[in-house]
Amino acid sequence: MAYTIERTFVRPDTSTAWPWDNFGVDKEAEISALRSTHSVTRSEGTLSSDGLSMTYTESCPSFDAYRSYHTEAKLVWVSGGIITEENATGVTNSTSASNGVTVNISVLENT
Repeated sequence: MAYTIERTFVRPDTSTAWPWDNFGVDKEAEISALRSTHSVTRSEGTLSSDGLSMTYTESCPSFDAYRSYHTEAKLVWVSGGIITEENATGVTNSTSASNGVTVNISVLENT
């Protein structure tokens, strides 16, 4: 079985910083370690031509493995300012980033 999601971050204008702009090297190392532990791969982000959205995918062998990764990763994302505590909801829900950037999450594969 495979599980793949697509995340699209949308900001209101190009002067709004991406939520990961201040995500520290230590936090990125934590996320990389979690991806490795849970066999999650992430694509390179694709920036829209207008500079307002960034899209990437994450894939994992199963939904259960991804759920375990997500449970641990959201703590790092919240502490690093990627998403807000009150919006650190489920694996497939849309949420808001800490600076007003929206995050749309779509399941591309769940086999």
